[in-house]
Amino acid sequence: MTVLIGTRDPRRGDETALNALTVQYANELRKDGILINAAAPDYCATDINDHYGHLTAAQGAAVVVRLATLGADGPTGGFFGERGSLPW
Repeated sequence: MTVLIGTRDPRRGDETALNALTVQYANELRKDGILINAAAPDYCATDINDHYGHLTAAQGAAVVVRLATLGADGPTGGFFGERGSLPW
């Protein structure tokens, strides 16, 4: 099972707390085979930003789909974008 916690900017204070919670959950649930990761889909063109994003919603969803379909041996406690692992 994979649980995703979404985030866009790891430098914001409220999202820093969410990042810490992601790692805490990942460490706690790893033994149960549950993977917890944070995803940053990048700047997607949607109604909320008047379609100014440089990715389509489908392109932005790719990282979420990739994380949601990880196998049991996949990473946990990480922060991922469309090109792979990102620094916290």
